[in-house]
Amino acid sequence: MNRAILELIDTVELAVTRSTGNAPQEEIVEAQARVDGLRGRKGHFGEILVVALAGGTGSGKSSFLNAVAGEDVAGVSILRPHTQTPLAWIPRERSEGVERLLDDLGISQRVLQDDLPHIALLDMPDIDSIADWHRQMVEDLLPHVDAVLWIMDPEKYHDEVIHEHFLSPLSAFEDQFLFVLNKIDQLPAADVDVVRSDLIAALRHDGFKRPVLFPLAANPDSGPTVGIDRVVTHLAEEVDIKRVAIGKAINDVAAILHQLGESAAALTGGGVDFEARWAKARDASAQELVTSPGPAAREDAIRRLEDLVAALATEVGTTLGSELRERFPSQRIERAVDTKLATAGTSADDLGARLEAALGEPLRRLIWRRALFAATLASGVVATYQLRHRYSPER
Repeated sequence: MNRAILELIDTVELAVTRSTGNAPQEEIVEAQARVDGLRGRKGHFGEILVVALAGGTGSGKSSFLNAVAGEDVAGVSILRPHTQTPLAWIPRERSEGVERLLDDLGISQRVLQDDLPHIALLDMPDIDSIADWHRQMVEDLLPHVDAVLWIMDPEKYHDEVIHEHFLSPLSAFEDQFLFVLNKIDQLPAADVDVVRSDLIAALRHDGFKRPVLFPLAANPDSGPTVGIDRVVTHLAEEVDIKRVAIGKAINDVAAILHQLGESAAALTGGGVDFEARWAKARDASAQELVTSPGPAAREDAIRRLEDLVAALATEVGTTLGSELRERFPSQRIERAVDTKLATAGTSADDLGARLEAALGEPLRRLIWRRALFAATLASGVVATYQLRHRYSPER
């Protein structure tokens, strides 16, 4: 695996560890599982690009695979839905990492090939299938592949299921997507460009800013295939395998960091200016209790300290906020103030030091725990940005 990606994964794992007490436990468990998944993909970065062939019923995924392979490796049928289980067409050499990925994904149908030594194609189940489990299988597979070649046909390229439930939510990962308009042999020649333009407009509406689309005929009624060579050339020569693989990992890391940061209200930084705010509340309370002792000063001190805890609790995210409220209820603050009233001398500094020990230090430990998490989070976000810039397709 790329060393920069390993270092980034180390950082995000540290952020996950330090998110304890700052984010909900169920999100932490999920994030750790995703980090483990990234580490488990060590063998899948680098030489082999794993490309999923996705599309609706009858779009021609299997025909496309057969056309690329130059032989019938995937069944083609008029009985729909036909593609019920995924099939992998993988390089004979250097396939150990891909084999591990296929094992993890539960893909047992595998065909070895010598034509594209850096490309593995997965013929996936139909995403609009009448069988509900087809769609679930596709949803489970998509996060684990490096690139997606989405195949559509002139009849169903405007299918709402495809656009609303699959493509639109995935448009943030545009760099991993290629699109195919298959079966152009079924269109009048004059209509091919019209349909192509219409499909590009639909994809842009989904959120794909610069969709890459290949018109082709993988299994024409007569004559040779059309456009297959362009796609193969693109996959073999133009797709930067390292960039796609690294981009996938960077996107996964960014998603983990964003989810944890959002839950901890730390996306814009971990600072809540605790030291200055605490010092102001502590010193004002101590000074008032010394110079104007009595019930009014007591109530003012308690209210001032309660307000600070309440304000902090609203700023540090739900999880830590709940812990702050639970560990610093009104009774604890009242007890701290009353104890200091009874034992403090005449010095405001002495009283402030006692409030510091009773409230400031335990508060600080919780706030610094979040600050440490936020600093790690920020480090991961910066590293993610730098890697995205380094491996940007424009560079």
